[in-house]
Amino acid sequence: MVMTTEERIWAITLLEEGYSSREVTSKLSKPSKKIHHTSILRLKKKYEETGSVKNKQVSGRPRKLTKRDERTVVRRILKDECSTASEIQRSLKVHKKIEVSSNTVRRILKRNGFVARVKQKKRLYYQKHIRKPG
Repeated sequence: MVMTTEERIWAITLLEEGYSSREVTSKLSKPSKKIHHTSILRLKKKYEETGSVKNKQVSGRPRKLTKRDERTVVRRILKDECSTASEIQRSLKVHKKIEVSSNTVRRILKRNGFVARVKQKKRLYYQKHIRKPG
């Protein structure tokens, strides 16, 4: 179970007062929220190494689009404002001033359950191709 920052600070305070990790667990745990004593030990180790109880910064590149932007992309497809990934890319550039590749848009659509399809070509019939009954 995830501990809040207040709970982490309280746990470190109790540990510094001389309580064991199991005693701290019994004081912090609630019927709806069980905390294991090894979580307290890992928290103590992190506090000794970094001097902070906050989570470390995550690695990786930050996302270009927020969750809200992703919902906007999906809504534009569903409301037929745009029909292709490149159209959505252009509309994001114009309306939201966000530059993303069309592949990014495709990944968002795929993540949200859309499947890419190639539109089937219709035959072009001329009057001379249409047979008259009889």
